[in-house]
Amino acid sequence: MSTDTTSGVRPDGESGWPGAADPGYVQLPADGFTTALVMDVPDGHSAEFEQAWEQAAGQVADLDGNIHQVLLRPTHLPHTYVVISKWRDEQTFHEFERSRSQDELTATLRRLREGIVMSTPIMVRRIEGRKP
Repeated sequence: MSTDTTSGVRPDGESGWPGAADPGYVQLPADGFTTALVMDVPDGHSAEFEQAWEQAAGQVADLDGNIHQVLLRPTHLPHTYVVISKWRDEQTFHEFERSRSQDELTATLRRLREGIVMSTPIMVRRIEGRKP
């Protein structure tokens, strides 16, 4: 089933989206706001970091506008974590990001990380598996 929830105008100005007529192609609506944080944690602190993240994420989950959070660890980078956080909209995320609550909830995480890179990825396309 093909669904095109875009305006129908590609970034290059042409109408329609490439692939939209392909079977299995789904263009997701541009709802929500996603952030991705990549953090390095010192050797020997992974368990403490994961526990602190779970505690903070559990409290953030109760906040208005937070849709979900995911903690990932690449198998080939045992001291690197990726946090994906989805919010209702960008404004709600930035309100949290600048809040005293955020400072308090993430204090332990900040202490345990050695470096951080933040990005705000957008979904360009998603194709569902045909044989899950």
